[in-house]
Amino acid sequence: MEKLKTPKAFISERRIRAKVSELAHRIIHDLKKHPATLIYISNGAMIFAADLARKIPVPLRIDSIAAYSYSGKASTGRVSLRSGMKLDIRGHDVILVDDILDTGRTLSEIRRLLLRMKPS
Repeated sequence: MEKLKTPKAFISERRIRAKVSELAHRIIHDLKKHPATLIYISNGAMIFAADLARKIPVPLRIDSIAAYSYSGKASTGRVSLRSGMKLDIRGHDVILVDDILDTGRTLSEIRRLLLRMKPS
């Protein structure tokens, strides 16, 4: 059996941890100790969302939306949902977390969907 090579990191783990902490501090400042709902676009943003949530010391509810706009390596040009959220976000502060932003289409569509649910 062939041994797999460990890929070289583009960004160090230390630098990623520092940026997660920096982002968490900005979010904490914006929330002003109000509870919030963190929604991540799964599956890609799950680990990052968990790391971020651990750094935010205010009560957080966590939910996810499974969405996709790619078939293989090509964009379909349409955003499709595999599954929706379970939590009601009406009147709640919402933190939306995605993993990789290329065209921004998925994030924009989900933002539109969430705004129809009347978050604060």
